[in-house]
Amino acid sequence: MRAVVKRAEKLLKDYPMAWLFAGLGVLLTLAMGEATRDHLRQEISLRFGWAASERLQALRHGLQAHLAPLEDIRSFYYGSQFVDRSEFTLFCQPILARLPGIRSFHWVPRVEPDEREKFLATARADLPEFRIITSKSPGDNPTDSPCDRCFPILYSVTRSGAVNTDLGYHLGENPNHERAMEAAMSREAPVSSFGGAFPRAPATSPEFGVFMPIFKNGLPHSTPGERERHLQGFIHVTYDIAALVKDSIASLMPRGVGFSLSHRNSVGLPEELHRRSGNARPSPEQTRTRTFTNTTSATSTPIAAEADTEPVLTGLLPVGGDVWTFRAWPAPDFYSPFDHVRFWMVMVIGLALTTLATLHLIRLKNHVMERQRTASTLRDYQNLLEQRVTDRTSELTEAMQRLQEGERYLKAVLETALDAIVVMDVEGRILAFNQAASAMFGHPQESIIGHRVTRIIPPDDSWPNHPLAVAAMVGKGVEIDPNIKRRLEMAGRRSDGSALQLEVGLSVVSYRQGYHLTAFLKDITDQKRLESRDKRVSQARQSLNELLRLSLDTKPLPLQLTDALKIILTGTWITAREKGAIFLHNEELNRLERIAELGLSENLRNLCRELPAGKCLCGRAASTREIVFADRVDERHDIVYEGMVDHGHYCVPLLFRNRLLGVITLYLPLGHARDPEEESFLTAMANTLAGIIEHSRTLDLLHQRQWEIERLNANLEKRVHDAVSKNRQMDLLLIQQSRMAAMGEMIGNIAHQWRQPINSLNLILANIQGAYDFGEMTPRLMDEKVTAAQQIILKMSSTIDDFRNFFRPNKRRSRFDLMRVVREALALIEASLAAGRIEVRFQEPTAPISTVGYANEYSQVILMILSNAKDAIGEHRKNGGEITISFATGENMATTTIYDNGGGVPEEIRERIFDPYFTTKGNKHGTGIGLYMAKMIIEEHMGGLIEVENVGDGAAFRILVPLT
Repeated sequence: MRAVVKRAEKLLKDYPMAWLFAGLGVLLTLAMGEATRDHLRQEISLRFGWAASERLQALRHGLQAHLAPLEDIRSFYYGSQFVDRSEFTLFCQPILARLPGIRSFHWVPRVEPDEREKFLATARADLPEFRIITSKSPGDNPTDSPCDRCFPILYSVTRSGAVNTDLGYHLGENPNHERAMEAAMSREAPVSSFGGAFPRAPATSPEFGVFMPIFKNGLPHSTPGERERHLQGFIHVTYDIAALVKDSIASLMPRGVGFSLSHRNSVGLPEELHRRSGNARPSPEQTRTRTFTNTTSATSTPIAAEADTEPVLTGLLPVGGDVWTFRAWPAPDFYSPFDHVRFWMVMVIGLALTTLATLHLIRLKNHVMERQRTASTLRDYQNLLEQRVTDRTSELTEAMQRLQEGERYLKAVLETALDAIVVMDVEGRILAFNQAASAMFGHPQESIIGHRVTRIIPPDDSWPNHPLAVAAMVGKGVEIDPNIKRRLEMAGRRSDGSALQLEVGLSVVSYRQGYHLTAFLKDITDQKRLESRDKRVSQARQSLNELLRLSLDTKPLPLQLTDALKIILTGTWITAREKGAIFLHNEELNRLERIAELGLSENLRNLCRELPAGKCLCGRAASTREIVFADRVDERHDIVYEGMVDHGHYCVPLLFRNRLLGVITLYLPLGHARDPEEESFLTAMANTLAGIIEHSRTLDLLHQRQWEIERLNANLEKRVHDAVSKNRQMDLLLIQQSRMAAMGEMIGNIAHQWRQPINSLNLILANIQGAYDFGEMTPRLMDEKVTAAQQIILKMSSTIDDFRNFFRPNKRRSRFDLMRVVREALALIEASLAAGRIEVRFQEPTAPISTVGYANEYSQVILMILSNAKDAIGEHRKNGGEITISFATGENMATTTIYDNGGGVPEEIRERIFDPYFTTKGNKHGTGIGLYMAKMIIEEHMGGLIEVENVGDGAAFRILVPLT
């Protein structure tokens, strides 16, 4: 040891500079050791700050991503009139699949006490077991719990799929939820809530809820009263904090940093929400105080530091009106073993290098390395900042492109919309005018922009609501309501001056500078014209029905015609002067004789009592058998008198089977324009009146025939003698009667039914005459002939009863057999069919078919169709034809099909043959009401359906009536 000391003393003396350098090296090594320790602390702090800030930023983005669907759901509600349970579920399920931190979605409507019963009825129509549940709910009792204003869960979509778990629970009962809902309604923004879990199985991890208010109008409100009045309910979303945190930091390194989330509860005390790995106690190497700044926060949130502890980062996270505190610390696995080795390596190297050059090189090397590390760090931060600037610039560019694309899209929608769209300011200046509007009004877009809206919608229009509409559109005299949404009808004006009728849907869009009004215009000119035509058709149909009911009246013909004249003058749209008359034609004297009038002056009643054919307007209508029209008193008006008021006329001939029965004349205002629809209607009414007149005359003839038959029965022997002497005269009378076209379809059928019995009577009379002339008349022969004649007469009387019963309406609905009724109707016309060589084929059903209704009316329908089939076959086939009648059942309906081979119905008129006044026989041969009456009887009286289609070389009419 002494030798070593001596050796050292010698070296010190011999090499003082070496020892100096050695001493300096030791001191320098110690100094570098301390510097290395400080550097390690700074590096660890920077590394920890970056990792902790990265997690804080990831949590902030994760929270934003999980809260974003609240705005989507609110937009979804505002974009729909009504959202049902299935739509709510379909909308929420993709969000649950995409965001694992969301546990459930709830729709929580506001239910006021006066709306409670209506709400429960609507909810139970969707979900019968629905009830409102509060803390006062008596266990499993299914009755609803009492509450004043309730906020029950109506729709629920959970991650577990248990749809009905939380339904009906009143969330407003919990103070935390109640405060959160009040705050959300006041801020019109989402607000979070903690505590107050639903009475269901407890959550496996902490959760919180967010309430998003839903208002009825979807616009901001300026006062609490407006918010309270328009509040519709809340979208309540519950979040699993652990799953949310896991999803937010899933892309980061799983180790190195521990952190916790906390907030202050309702009483202001801190409450930890989530904790993720790590040790709160610092390591021995990190016991000094450190302070950091959160560089990733937009508000530069300070990161607190505590003395003698490891580095801790603290940040703030705003969540739905609440603020969470983020606290991070290094985990045990954060520190690298190399961090401690570096310190001892510097000490060992420093002590080993005892020479000045080595110490100097080491110092320079360390200095260079320090500068390189610093430069590298600065470059990394510079690159990071440049990348962030680039990313932000790219985001702004993409946002600008989306904005431009949205503008182009809106412009394309505006230009390609089918409806006319006009956008204007509150002063009425046109700002936008799409192609449809340009086509509608005839104004080019470039020439109308900037002009007043009064160029296309005149303010001096005569519509009563037009001034209010224009005032609302230009904001004059009417307060603009930002929530206005209504439709108006008004008149417009095209560029050529022509008028059109518009339906205007008006809405107002607000922005920072004021309001813009958007008008959606639809041309309804044709629609209004069709409505006017439908109204005319309805009035004509009603008048026709009244005339048809009048034909069943038993009044004398003059009274019936007077009533008919009242119906035509007062019950239709024709602007007559409630003056008119009906003339009947006297064939023997060839003149018109007035039988009914309304409103005629004394002079007209005297001068127009009788008119020769060809005189004045009525006489011209009788001679030409065409409608005569005059809009004033002209040279054709042969009858004039002093003081006569100028007027116009419609003079319509009454024709039955091309035979003149009379003329109806209506007085019109001066200057009345001729209208083809009016003439068509008057022609149909005239044909109907002709049928009434002919029906009345036919009844008179039937009564006369019945009286004659009764007289024949009373004194047959004398009648036989008189009949023999007047046989020739009766033949002439029958010939004259056969020439009369006034016999209606019913008389024609009766004539066909009576032809054979009358021939038999003639033969009996001839036999009596022959027996009497040859002296072969005996009492027994006389009795036989009289008995045979009486049987024939009784059968003819029975035929009259059949026809009378056939046209007698049923008063009550009853069940009847279809085939029986069809056979009875066929019996009334079979003689007429046989005369036309028309064969009728029956396809009887396998079982009887019956229905409930009016048998006589059903028979009338069958007779109408058979009569039309007979006429069609007679017109298209010279050698007769055939009619097939079949029956079928199916789908609770009984079907009767009548097919004829009469050429069918032309396709262009097939859909119109059931319209009133429409006839294929011409106005002089038909009234056009037969098939219309058939359709009305089957569809309105019996609840069935009648239709026609062409089959083969004919037409098939199908009559469907209910079986029960």
